[in-house]
Amino acid sequence: MTLAVKEKRVGYSLEVRRWICFLMAVCCMILIFHFSAQNGPKSDSVSMPCAVWLKKTLRLSASNVSVHHFIRKAAHFTIYMLLAAFTAGWLSSFSLRPAVWLFVTVAFCAAYAVGDEFHQSFTALRSPSPWDVLLDTIGAAIGAVLILILTSCCRKGRKKAQL
Repeated sequence: MTLAVKEKRVGYSLEVRRWICFLMAVCCMILIFHFSAQNGPKSDSVSMPCAVWLKKTLRLSASNVSVHHFIRKAAHFTIYMLLAAFTAGWLSSFSLRPAVWLFVTVAFCAAYAVGDEFHQSFTALRSPSPWDVLLDTIGAAIGAVLILILTSCCRKGRKKAQL
């Protein structure tokens, strides 16, 4: 395979990755907005069955309320970790230094978390929580760092393959 064909293929796959990561980040944002728009009882009706199932499946001795609280916080952490992973995947496809896209990713996700909690303040029987913003930001930081590690490993692998 010629060098020109390889460069064209790499450029194409980079463009595809860029679009997939961008669209998945937008999907995460829509999902976050959707769940934040649910009133308290509707939100509980989605997460409580998960808590009951988890408690039964793992035979946990904790109360349903405790498991429910864990499920809700784990969901916060996970969705923001995914949002950051897709945002970092998108930003890393541009010619930015890793420190730049890592910082921008975490800052963007933290700002989105603040906006999400502000949005919740207008939703019936819901209230904003600075602790949720902190948890969301920690999830985002971990998601961004995982992408940093993944991209570093991929670059090292490509360099070894070229030798």
